[in-house]
Amino acid sequence: MSENYKPLGMKWHNFLIYFALWTGGIGSFVSAAYIFCGMHYGNVKDRVYAAFPSLQFVDVAYAAALAALGVYCIYVRYQLAGSGVGFIINRTYYNNRKELFVN
Repeated sequence: MSENYKPLGMKWHNFLIYFALWTGGIGSFVSAAYIFCGMHYGNVKDRVYAAFPSLQFVDVAYAAALAALGVYCIYVRYQLAGSGVGFIINRTYYNNRKELFVN
């Protein structure tokens, strides 16, 4: 190594695996439960679904998508923590530190 070599930090990686992906996943699960139960309509949930019957299907589909997003966040977290696989958003970050993520 040369004298001018400055090791690159791992702050963004640590932020992702220890905070961002966990809170994103948990937030997605909470939102999915909230929407699945129709709680975002408050006390008028029954009247909203009576007036717009197909809206209940949309809410259930959206809640399922949020639950899938939550699962994916937790999956990505374990992939990053275990092997350091980079994704499109973090491509530059991980390409600059590729010597740190050797399998």
